[in-house]
Amino acid sequence: MPDTANWSYMQTRPNPDLSAGKQSDPRSRSVTALLLIVPAPSLGVIASMVLWPGSTGAMIFFFACKVWMLALPVLWRLFIDRRPLSFSPVRRGGIPMAIALGLVISGAVLVSYELVGKSWVDADYVREMAER
Repeated sequence: MPDTANWSYMQTRPNPDLSAGKQSDPRSRSVTALLLIVPAPSLGVIASMVLWPGSTGAMIFFFACKVWMLALPVLWRLFIDRRPLSFSPVRRGGIPMAIALGLVISGAVLVSYELVGKSWVDADYVREMAER
């Protein structure tokens, strides 16, 4: 069992499961995964709202970015980490806590909008942009 008080072992531990005898440390693989997935939402939004608003190509690219965000972690787990998909059931009251936090956050957003958002947001402009 690794010493969890000292996480430095993760920086140098090679991955023997990679094909063709190549080895890499978990940190560089994590950075690679982040570099592949983090820009996807922004690229999709930029393409659909700035570069080519309303075009079919922009909608396809936006959708492809959404699929990429869902598929990459699954593909990474199966082919890079070489581990099977697993299901982790919720334990210790996770669902009620998630519902409670969701309600608190929703309430905070609604109260913030009522207090300051109405004066900052032009409802007619938002409505016009949503209709496009």
